[in-house]
Amino acid sequence: MNTLVKVGAKNILVFNLPDLGQLPKAKVDRHNPTILSKSTTEFNLGLAATVSALNQNQDINIIPVDIYSLFKRASQLGFTNVTESCLSGLDICNPVNNKFLIWGDYHPTTIGHQVIADTALATIEAKSVPETSTELGTLLAVPTFGTVRVLKRQQKRSALTTAGLVSSAQSSHTVDK
Repeated sequence: MNTLVKVGAKNILVFNLPDLGQLPKAKVDRHNPTILSKSTTEFNLGLAATVSALNQNQDINIIPVDIYSLFKRASQLGFTNVTESCLSGLDICNPVNNKFLIWGDYHPTTIGHQVIADTALATIEAKSVPETSTELGTLLAVPTFGTVRVLKRQQKRSALTTAGLVSSAQSSHTVDK
């Protein structure tokens, strides 16, 4: 974060860590969940101290997202399995419709990522980003002028390319029911 601030970042979204000791991989292969949980707590405390120090600067807007608490509340959010990897069972794990929090050894499922994204968006919306309307309008408008022409050209190319890709994809993939 300090590096981002030094190069001029004004709005920074910061995610803390979930409890690494609770991830499926922490419970196998000689990992020590207690040490991983303690390390997570120490990291998150250090991160919170850095965020607090940087927030003293009125020109910087640090937006923390509490992933640690989010994962602790996962069962309250509709996840029916928060302790095992979706891929650990013999059943085929559907990445979109499952109720597992963790996909593999470490990473959230598609639904888990959606909850994280929704939480981040809600956090951003709850904490305003300090841009004046003129500055924001300029930031949005200036790149738009040159982009419009490029997008029109790309749309023409894309329409031709997409038709070819769709037909080749349909012939090379089967859908499981």
